[in-house]
Amino acid sequence: MSVITSKKIENFDDICKKILQNNDIRYVCILNKMANLILEKKQNRVKFLLPDKKSRDLYLKLKLESSLIKDFDDELGQVEFIVTYRKKIQMISIPIYGKLVMVSAKKNANSRLIANTVLNLFRKIIN
Repeated sequence: MSVITSKKIENFDDICKKILQNNDIRYVCILNKMANLILEKKQNRVKFLLPDKKSRDLYLKLKLESSLIKDFDDELGQVEFIVTYRKKIQMISIPIYGKLVMVSAKKNANSRLIANTVLNLFRKIIN
């Protein structure tokens, strides 16, 4: 079991700040294995589209989806990321090192570029 230390939170905070340098990204958060919010950051002037209760429900559903889809890892390989396209935004869920990074981006953002950037930033601090 991975313990969240203040040093890890500091690293996560730095990563989130780097992720938000991409102006197509509205919001980024990191969830633990129980879908509890570890850290969240948003662009200035971004309005949250969901109230807190619905955000919590969304986090639980994203974490559940990420967990359920692991059943197919042996046959299909590990999930790199999951993209949900909506009329207003897209959401990118990235399971990494027992956490789930959720990115809310503008509708026409390059989800593959965003996901690869997130993965590379996390790999740099872990390795």
